[in-house]
Amino acid sequence: MAKKQRDSASVRRWLFSKTTSLVGKRVAVTGATGGLGMALCAYLADLEADLLLFARNRDKADSLVNALRKEKPALRIEVCLCDFEKKSDTIKALERLEVYRPDYLVLASGIYAVPRHHVCGVDNVFTVNCLSPYFLVHRLANQFKETGCHVVVVGSIAYRYKKSDPADFDFSGYRQSYLCYGNSKRTLMASLTRFGESHLPGQITVVHPGISFTGITAHYPKWLFALIKHPMKWIFMEPHKAALCLLAGLFTDCKPWQWIGPIFLDIWGMPKIKRFKGISSDEADALSKTMERVVAQWEQGDVLHETGVGC
Repeated sequence: MAKKQRDSASVRRWLFSKTTSLVGKRVAVTGATGGLGMALCAYLADLEADLLLFARNRDKADSLVNALRKEKPALRIEVCLCDFEKKSDTIKALERLEVYRPDYLVLASGIYAVPRHHVCGVDNVFTVNCLSPYFLVHRLANQFKETGCHVVVVGSIAYRYKKSDPADFDFSGYRQSYLCYGNSKRTLMASLTRFGESHLPGQITVVHPGISFTGITAHYPKWLFALIKHPMKWIFMEPHKAALCLLAGLFTDCKPWQWIGPIFLDIWGMPKIKRFKGISSDEADALSKTMERVVAQWEQGDVLHETGVGC
C-alpha cells in the first residue's frame, strides 16, 4: 500500500487520535498477504511493531516483506508459511505462536468462492475461516491469559445471511458460496465471543471491514467482474481505509457482542463501535458447544462427515 494513501488527511487524523506507538510490541497477523492484511501490516509497520506474518504464498510474503522494509529498514519481521486449510500447517502456526508469544494476534485469514472439498472431514471454507482460528485461540488461551495477548477477530456482515444449522455445522450441504462464508464468520464470531467471556475476558475484540475491494470481492464470473470492478472501487472503501477497522481492534475496548466496523451502514466511514445483533444467547451457546466438539474430534483425527477425508 502506497504511503501517500496512508497519509491522507482523514487517515492521519484518525491515526493521531486513535492509535499509539507499538514499539516493542509483537503482532502476529494471519492472512497477511491479502488486501486487508497487507494494508494492516503497513499501518503496523508505521507504528513500529515487530511482526510475525502468516501467509500461504512465499512470493507474496517476500514481496510484502521487501515493501515494508523499504519504508522501514529496521523493521523486525518474520514469516511463517502455512495454509490454514491443512491441519499440519495449523499445528505449525500454533507452535510458532507458542514461541513468539505475541502481544496481539489478528485473525484475518479467509477464503470465499473457492473450490469446495473436505479436509479431515470438514468443509475447507469453514476450516480456514473458523476452525483453524478458533483452534489457535482455544489452545493458546492459557498463554494468552498469562501474557495478556489481545485477539482481534475479523468478522463479516455476511454473518447475517442465515442462522446456523445444527444439523450441518459447516454448511457442507449448502452450495452457495455466500452462505458458506457467512456461516463460517457467524460461527467464529459467536463461538470466540462466548469463549472470551469464559476464558479471556476483555482480550477478544471482533472487527469487520464492511465491504472492501479485495481479492475476496473478486469472486464474480470474469465477464461480470470486468463490468463491475471499476464502479465497485468507487462504491466500496479501499483496503487502506477498511483496514483501519482491523487496526482499531488493537486500541479500542469492546464489550462482548460489540464489534468495530465502518460507521455508515456498516459499509462506509471510519471505525465505530456497534453491537452485532441477530445471534440469540441460545444459538451462541449451541455454536460454542459445537466448536468445542468439532475441535476435539478434529484434533483426534476423526472424520466429521462421512464424505470427508480422514486426517
